[in-house]
Amino acid sequence: MLLNDWVDSPDGSTFRTAAQETKGGLVVPYLRMLDAAGRWITVNEDMGMPSGKPKTIAVELRFPSASRKVRIVTNLCVYWDDIFLSEGASQARVQQNEVPLLAADLHFRGFSRTRIHPERKQPDAFLYDNVSPDTFWNPTAGLYTRYGDVRELIRDVDDRLAIDRDPNTAFSSSVEPLPFHAMSRYPYPANEHFPDDAEHGRYRQEYNTRPALRLVRPLGGSQ
Repeated sequence: MLLNDWVDSPDGSTFRTAAQETKGGLVVPYLRMLDAAGRWITVNEDMGMPSGKPKTIAVELRFPSASRKVRIVTNLCVYWDDIFLSEGASQARVQQNEVPLLAADLHFRGFSRTRIHPERKQPDAFLYDNVSPDTFWNPTAGLYTRYGDVRELIRDVDDRLAIDRDPNTAFSSSVEPLPFHAMSRYPYPANEHFPDDAEHGRYRQEYNTRPALRLVRPLGGSQ
């Protein structure tokens, strides 16, 4: 089964709101089908969903009966624009080529103006030519990646990250603790920590040097 779909604002804020407003919490899309007795049974507990804007995902189907009825269940804001079936996967000719990274520059750009459908029936559109330095929130406190050349950070798969932020995450009030590939989970337990060898220490000293700025003034007080 192939599905063309998109998710409305799939960030930490959206998921946190859904978790708080729904008694059972977040329900990721799962797939149900009719069995031979005409009962709906769950055949895929997590069928997946697109990451953000319009994408196509593929879900394997194994019908438990002669019925071809399917049901998708979720409480997330997922829009299914097209759903259709394919009898089999095509053997497409694919050639993979590695393209060298020539440049990667991190700098402050600002925030693109957003065009939002009044009934939220279309994905948000970002007007990239209309940029403002203003924002509705302050960055999370902590040290971010310094501006400039960041090729070393995004060239390889390692623990040296170009640091971004999201206000509704496990540690919403601080940038740290930083994630790393060997962690058992996030947040990780007290007996685990970000690697502290010489290479990771150099990364933190050379790159993580940009403090969060206060962009929005407090609602009250003298500061």
